[in-house]
Amino acid sequence: MLISLDLKNLSKKFGIENFETEIIVSDFLKISKEKLLSKKFEISNENFLKLKKLLEKKARKIPTAYILQKKEFFGKTFFVNNHTLIPRPESERLIEIFSQEFLKFQKFITENQIEKNKNFIIFDVGTGSGNISIIIKNLFPELKVFGIEKSKFAIKVAEKNRKNQKQNLKFIHSDIFSNKKIQKIFPDFIIANLPYVPKKEFFSLEKNIYFEPKTSILGGKDGLKFIKKLLVEIKKFDFQKNLKGIFLEIDPSHSKFLQKEGFQIIKFYDGLDRFAIKIFNKF
Repeated sequence: MLISLDLKNLSKKFGIENFETEIIVSDFLKISKEKLLSKKFEISNENFLKLKKLLEKKARKIPTAYILQKKEFFGKTFFVNNHTLIPRPESERLIEIFSQEFLKFQKFITENQIEKNKNFIIFDVGTGSGNISIIIKNLFPELKVFGIEKSKFAIKVAEKNRKNQKQNLKFIHSDIFSNKKIQKIFPDFIIANLPYVPKKEFFSLEKNIYFEPKTSILGGKDGLKFIKKLLVEIKKFDFQKNLKGIFLEIDPSHSKFLQKEGFQIIKFYDGLDRFAIKIFNKF
């Protein structure tokens, strides 16, 4: 027996938005959304029951990325599950900001013939699914990239994405820089999307956020717990002697503190302070 798919009725039945139904159904049928909307489709009762389970998950506000176990980021598809945050546009912008500064740096060292043939190193702290590390390695193959993550489960996700994207970089299990292997490597750049949401703001976030790992979201009472720890450990392990730049994704409430620490604050497209960068003049 074949069942005709009526997208609007499915959306109404499960109480979800039409566009969400379209995304889930098109992925389930492995066709484009355009093709899905261009004609009627029929599926077997067995497949309809499988599709129904996916739509029921969406009705419970489970993020679509977790239902499909994938998310588009910087033009590439990444595997995700509930052990990692879902990649977001803010992190794409963080990569763009780093790229702009790194290109300036490359131009400067080329024009001044400084540090020729050196393999510059970047730490991606709190790498999660590995999306930032992998995109940076893809954009700048000459960089030595180390993704640092305290969750062993998240590292498994990152490794899967590294293999899927065929990138040569390393992921290291470490709570910031607690791993002694990390302490012996002196980075030129640090990029970090650490947990930064203040505790009081957590329960005002959208409900689908609650399906993501809290340990990757909550940054303590003021949201600065892990950012402060990062800055302390940079000094503790004398990383600043080699650093050319630090790039952070932040909560808007962190601006004043980070400006006092010598960071420049950059707004996201919505006008909110979402990034902090600190460039060191080494030459």
